[in-house]
Amino acid sequence: MPSALLIILIGLSTYRVTRLVTADRILQTPRAWIVRRYRRLGYLVTCDWCFSIWVAPGPVALGVLWPENRLVWAVLIGLSASALTGMLSLVEARLDRD
Repeated sequence: MPSALLIILIGLSTYRVTRLVTADRILQTPRAWIVRRYRRLGYLVTCDWCFSIWVAPGPVALGVLWPENRLVWAVLIGLSASALTGMLSLVEARLDRD
């Protein structure tokens, strides 16, 4: 059974990859092209809820199948750190406005 820490890292990693594809500016051009060219796929790459279903099996497989692998942990921790940094920057921006 996966540890609580592993489950949290899998969740944050799924969030980060989903956010990267559906909302981050760095993939705005390919996302816009997909939206224009392929209607259904365009919806998928703009919906966090929808796209996360397709992303989640990756981190889950990594964490469940290779829980002792250091590279797996490095990837999950790196993606999770990026997710937390993004969330904290939003909190900080909100606090700075107040």
